[in-house]
Amino acid sequence: MVSFAGQALLLLLTFFSTPYIMHELGATTFGALMLVLTYVEAFGLFDLGINTALVKYIAELLVQKRNQDIQAYFGTALILFFMGGILIAGLITLTSSWVIANLMITGQELRQEIVFALWIASIGFLLRFVSQAVSAIPIAVQRFDIANYVSVSSEIARISGTVIVVYFGYALKGVLVVILVANLISCIVYFAIARRLIPGILLWPKFSSAHGGSLLHFSKYVLIANASSKVVSYADNILIGYFLPVAAVAFYATPYAVCQRLARFGGSLAAVVFPAASSLSATAQSYHLEELYLRGTKMMVAAVSFPALVLFLFSGEFLRYWIGPEFSQQGALAMRLLIIGFFLNCLGQIPFLVLQGTGHPQIAARFIGGQAILNVILFWNLIPHFGISGAAAGFLIAQCIVMPWMTHWANGLLRIRRMQLVIKAYASVVPALILAFLVCVSLRSWIFSLFSLGLVVMVGMVVYLALVVAMVLDAKERATCREFLNGRLSSAYCNEETGKV
Repeated sequence: MVSFAGQALLLLLTFFSTPYIMHELGATTFGALMLVLTYVEAFGLFDLGINTALVKYIAELLVQKRNQDIQAYFGTALILFFMGGILIAGLITLTSSWVIANLMITGQELRQEIVFALWIASIGFLLRFVSQAVSAIPIAVQRFDIANYVSVSSEIARISGTVIVVYFGYALKGVLVVILVANLISCIVYFAIARRLIPGILLWPKFSSAHGGSLLHFSKYVLIANASSKVVSYADNILIGYFLPVAAVAFYATPYAVCQRLARFGGSLAAVVFPAASSLSATAQSYHLEELYLRGTKMMVAAVSFPALVLFLFSGEFLRYWIGPEFSQQGALAMRLLIIGFFLNCLGQIPFLVLQGTGHPQIAARFIGGQAILNVILFWNLIPHFGISGAAAGFLIAQCIVMPWMTHWANGLLRIRRMQLVIKAYASVVPALILAFLVCVSLRSWIFSLFSLGLVVMVGMVVYLALVVAMVLDAKERATCREFLNGRLSSAYCNEETGKV
């Protein structure tokens, strides 16, 4: 809930600030800024998945009270992040001239500004890379509130600072300096928080070959999964641009970005499962691990079903009133196919994280890697014949094949029967979803604008949430929600005296 609230706030700030920043900078400078940030962000893949591995090992070792090993893992990870950040920052700086010469067509004055901007961005990247080591600690100890407060506060400072420097006319250099300062403050805050969460830990780099080997062994599978996800995210747009007119990319990318929000929302919910699964696996609490899996899956289904239903049902109306009739005509079918695919993707996130958290990252990596290959094959064959609908269909087909298969493997690992998962996690949501569907359909004739569409969705959401509370949540879950809303949830994950989740 904290993560979702923070993301909603950032979405609003971005929605209102982007037009102003774009207008003040101008299309050329704003495009150069986006290209600089995109180029730098692309190097984030080279974190090698060490952050995920560090979260897993710290979460496991905390419950075993092995502080010396925690210190060794942290010190080793800090060195790996620092050295990796230095190398990548140097690479960004050295390739800045090549980037400008080959990827940007600008005037001489802006070229010099972009070179300086890339240098600043490389330093900011180094700070953010180092922050990944210390940011793993609040996640590992399951203080997601702290992790979200820091990340959201950093983004608010970045957006607000960008608006201010643009207002005073500092343009590209000023924006990159703001990002650098935000990264520096975030890094310092994470170090201070880490010392409080794990008293006595030495936040100092110290390499251990044994612990470094463990980190890299686990993280190589995370890297495969991360790289495969990147392939899926970029391959469809690239192939659409290759086979179809450029305008088709816009007709596809817009509904894709909207539907992708569902997966990000699901990801913010599923993120809490990974450290919890790592802790329970380390202490061999199979019953609690099973409960985490079943309850987590049910919560995921309950959270993403209604947004997916609304986007599927009102895709044409949404695109028509938000962007225009042409986007509705060209992209509505693709949006319907994509939202089903992303819904299935959300259902697979809990099994994926449980496989990683219980020490089976290689299985998760094989599924995601296979999905990426299947996606590219389907895109290549379907886009030339069916256009952007073919791209959406290819994404959906790959999800239909891979996600149920991966869930089957996770079920087998936890010794959960298929019907047990269906009854406890999926079936309880169906009646609430059907009734919400009937309400939305009955009010469809009232939709004549984006505002009226929002009102219809709000009515359907109120009905759905009421039914979820009454029909989906059990007594224990309702009691937990009440305690959370009353601010009295003293131990959200594990009570040391009772050992109960």
